[in-house]
Amino acid sequence: RKLLKCSGLIRENTYLPIQAFNDPVIKKLQQAGSVAQVLHNIGKSYTKENVLEINKQYIKARIKYDFEFWCAMFATIKDKKSERDIKFILNRGQRKLLKVILKMWFEEKPIRIILCKARQWGGSTLIQIFMIWVQLVHYKQWNSVIAAHKENTSKVIRGMYSKLLKNYPHWLLGNSESLKLTPFEGSQKTRELRERSCKITIGSAEQPNSILGDDVAMAHLSEVGLWKTSDGKKPEDLAQSVYSGILDMKATGKPFLVIINSREPQSDGAKAVQKSIREAFGLEAMIADCQVMDDEDIGQMLQKLLYRFPMQELHVHLPRWMDVLENEHP
Repeated sequence: RKLLKCSGLIRENTYLPIQAFNDPVIKKLQQAGSVAQVLHNIGKSYTKENVLEINKQYIKARIKYDFEFWCAMFATIKDKKSERDIKFILNRGQRKLLKVILKMWFEEKPIRIILCKARQWGGSTLIQIFMIWVQLVHYKQWNSVIAAHKENTSKVIRGMYSKLLKNYPHWLLGNSESLKLTPFEGSQKTRELRERSCKITIGSAEQPNSILGDDVAMAHLSEVGLWKTSDGKKPEDLAQSVYSGILDMKATGKPFLVIINSREPQSDGAKAVQKSIREAFGLEAMIADCQVMDDEDIGQMLQKLLYRFPMQELHVHLPRWMDVLENEHP
């Protein structure tokens, strides 16, 4: 971490993650040295409302890099001992796990973790809160799945999301109404946070096909040690379901095209999904809003699909009457 000194902030001397100092808001505060100077630089008067607005901009910038700060300020969980709602302050074990996660996160690598742990120290809580942070702070249209050995356990884990949203400040998302998860197209297994266009689906090892074909960017597979193997069903089935579509097509050996259907094709979330598929499968997916595709978009899609077929021979047939044309004929 690195020290930020800026008078007028909620805390004038604060150690921030090094990555935060590349953020434009943090840079301005560091260079100015005070909120008063920042307001002067942008031609605004020093009023209580303007100081509050600068502090809000600072918090929005900081939470993109400082996960522990976001947890301590805005992530509400249920304390297992007292049964009270408290802010999420990481314990020693959770901080060690977070260090591993953030290293991959800031290096922009896919995060894959198998956590062998004792129960009740908060490993699953950290994983789920981190996934919520990604969806609320970083990416729109960034869908997730939660799967445990039984569906009721998955519902309990998803309940963390509902509790956090109930106590989450509206202004962080630029929303004036209460935040909540709503059923996606009437589904009881899939909920949507409409403000972020993110879906959260639950499944179980008992019914691995319940999440088959879902567009998933993050998967929280909980209590895998309890998953049972039986005739026609094994724990690996559920993990396979997450990427089943792409894996099935690759297994055929036939050419195919992956299309990311997004209402915001230029959004960071859509591009992040494209990057994830590229890194996981070595495929360059096409991003498109399929509901509003025009002739040019469809042409590009067909062109990309055509290029998936390896060319072995090229036959060009010209009608005989073209032989009488001059060489200069258009």
